Amino acid sequence: NIAPGLSQIVEVEFSTNMEKDYQDEWSLITDDGQITIPLQAWFPCPNIQFDGYLSLGTTLVQHNVSKMLPMKNFGNRAGKFKLTYDQSLGLSVTPKQGLINPNEKTEIRVDYFGTEQGTFEFMVNVEIEGQGSRRLDVTCKVVESRVDVIGMDVSPGVSISAIDFGTCYFGQTRTQRVKLTNQSPFLVSWHMNSPDMSDALDDEGEETLPIACVPGEGRLGAYG
Repeated sequence: NIAPGLSQIVEVEFSTNMEKDYQDEWSLITDDGQITIPLQAWFPCPNIQFDGYLSLGTTLVQHNVSKMLPMKNFGNRAGKFKLTYDQSLGLSVTPKQGLINPNEKTEIRVDYFGTEQGTFEFMVNVEIEGQGSRRLDVTCKVVESRVDVIGMDVSPGVSISAIDFGTCYFGQTRTQRVKLTNQSPFLVSWHMNSPDMSDALDDEGEETLPIACVPGEGRLGAYG
């Protein structure tokens, strides 16, 4: 009996030699009726969690892009994981399997080498001990790194592949202006390679370079 206004603490002990979940109930009978108290016991297990979506962002054709995927074990037992995917698509995951101790985390490196333009999606199957399988979706956008030569004096506003100086007589100098446009979302460095004019000589027999580019090099911002 519990006197009015007082309380009493009841200790419930449980022990087992089998690794499985247990569910039971305890009935408390009072003068006003019966109270049912659920009793549950779960065996120790891993609880590995991670974000099911990973974006690699934007990269260039023939370039590699990588990101880290954190995985943490919130459970009270070490857990194994294994990642499987189609390795013929250019995706690489390191490590592909491992063990995570309780309350610890590990990082998975995901790499992709794009060989063509487009937006790509990949599915990685993640098998976790005691938790079944989960899906990891990986996306990446691959763009081409391209610098266009836009005419200004000739064919203004049009992308050109050659600069036509027209007819130029001996002793004359002719200048054509062009604009370089970066068509990629990344900073691009450029350099003017002078043509091979090793056989071009002036009146005194010295080598001369009849074609010059000013400036001869520089950098272009994204879409600049």
